Amino acid sequence: VLFRSDGLCKKGWTERAFRLFLKLVRSDNYKPNACTYSAMINGYCKGGKLNRAEMLLGRMKEQGLLPNVETYTSLIDGHCKTGNFERAHELVDVMIDDGVVPNICAYNAIVGSLCKKGRLVDAYKVLKEASEQGLEA
Repeated sequence: VLFRSDGLCKKGWTERAFRLFLKLVRSDNYKPNACTYSAMINGYCKGGKLNRAEMLLGRMKEQGLLPNVETYTSLIDGHCKTGNFERAHELVDVMIDDGVVPNICAYNAIVGSLCKKGRLVDAYKVLKEASEQGLEA
């Protein structure tokens, strides 16, 4: 089921994937796991539907499932692409608070988007932060 919802999201069919996801949520036989949630979150982020992605992140946590580094990186990248750097940086903090160590992809999403917006000083600060975490670009 993960492959099916992930494939639908990759084709841009997030609404079809979400209908499949809802069937899983309502099913007695199968419940979505962290990978299923992450696939849906990633699909919504790539489609620019960040409110839905954030809603699923909350639901995922309510279910006692832990988001992984890819889940957070999808959200960070999505927020960066819409220019919401404040939320992207908040998500790095949430990630750390949840015990998930940000990887270079999470930081690169922020740095790359800041550079595209001409915010080089801010990009440098984020690079410095990543370097202090022991990461290299």
